[in-house]
Amino acid sequence: ERFFPALDLDWEDLFSRKVHVNCAMPIITYRWFARKAAHHRMIKMSTLALIRQLKINELVDGFRSRDEFPDDEEGCNQWERQVGPVWKLMKRWELKESTILLELALWKCRLHGS
Repeated sequence: ERFFPALDLDWEDLFSRKVHVNCAMPIITYRWFARKAAHHRMIKMSTLALIRQLKINELVDGFRSRDEFPDDEEGCNQWERQVGPVWKLMKRWELKESTILLELALWKCRLHGS
């Protein structure tokens, strides 16, 4: 990104494809990757704010490494599900932003109608 600023990478898609149960990614890299994906999604959806970024970082800091989960299918599922609250929170913010825009558009239509 620093070396190729014109290259617009889809970090969210990269995160979901590259981070999987069988990868040997260190937890520091995993957290960096998750922060990057969340940050870019929030920029893309116009929901980036410092308070929100801090909340996302707090959730990502709570991610645990694959070694801390049982070595069975349930452990794999638990490891994969830890990103769910981050994405759910971002979707809630996106919905809130779009609701505000819709309310403003309806208000503007009502003003022009009267």
